[in-house]
Amino acid sequence: MKKNLFYIIICNILHPFLNFTYKLSIIGSEKIPKSGRLIICSNHTSNADPILLALASKRPIRFMSKSELFKNKIFAMFLKKVGAFPVNRKGSSGDAISVCFKILEDEEVLGIFIEGTRSKTGKLLRPKSGASMISLKTGTPILPVCISSTKNDGKVKIFTKTKVEFGDVIFPDEILFSKKDDILNNKKEESVFLGGISKLDLKLINEEIMAQIAFLKAKI
Repeated sequence: MKKNLFYIIICNILHPFLNFTYKLSIIGSEKIPKSGRLIICSNHTSNADPILLALASKRPIRFMSKSELFKNKIFAMFLKKVGAFPVNRKGSSGDAISVCFKILEDEEVLGIFIEGTRSKTGKLLRPKSGASMISLKTGTPILPVCISSTKNDGKVKIFTKTKVEFGDVIFPDEILFSKKDDILNNKKEESVFLGGISKLDLKLINEEIMAQIAFLKAKI
């Protein structure tokens, strides 16, 4: 994988400013595997979340971003330069999923905000299943992350102490193996398949991701 020099330069420029304005605390970044494909799953409360997460990570992150951000040609060019790519939240996401598969095939880090949108209150929202589905399809581990502040129910705001804390790497196949009795006993949910992956599979992976994020958020 080639280094994205533009990404590195932008992070270096923004780091001192954002470290000051968000009083940034980074915990557990050593848990990021040094190499190999990885999906980083985070909660989402602020427009600053992607750059805060990028600053906290020891590896470049390719973010899935809402397509509306790419309407402005200049901003779209900037987003593409830092490795972001669009996803249509209201229509087909086939192209974005293909990009995700290619990123992971290249042993890069994919960043997904698992709730699919920003929480206006700071409270955790119901997770979407995209990250879990991509993980199971590609055999990629997931690293949960919590971005939160000490105030406003954890909603990140400028000049409020902000924490980016990494959880423990999740290996989805291991989670499903440990929950095999639940899967076998729940015939109704298991009967609905998405390309060989059941809704219950996705639910169990999502529960593990959100449990870690909730635990990290409660530590503030």
